[in-house]
Amino acid sequence: MEIIHKENGKRLQVRMSFKNGYGISAVRFPGSYGYKQDLWEVAVLKGEDIAYDTKITNDVIGWCSDDDLAKIMNKVRNLKKA
Repeated sequence: MEIIHKENGKRLQVRMSFKNGYGISAVRFPGSYGYKQDLWEVAVLKGEDIAYDTKITNDVIGWCSDDDLAKIMNKVRNLKKA
């Protein structure tokens, strides 16, 4: 697992990649789904690109709490190899 944390003013991004070839990108910035509520917008990644074809979701997932983020992370980590 690789964790990248970037904070730039009002923008916060956390990226994780897993041995199965998938990963997540969780962001908080003005305009992201949930920013005003201090929640995460999460994308499932396949390599460096957003994966729109997983059993988890076919788009980004907005309004995620820290607990939601942890649950999504575990689901992505357990996907079959990309």
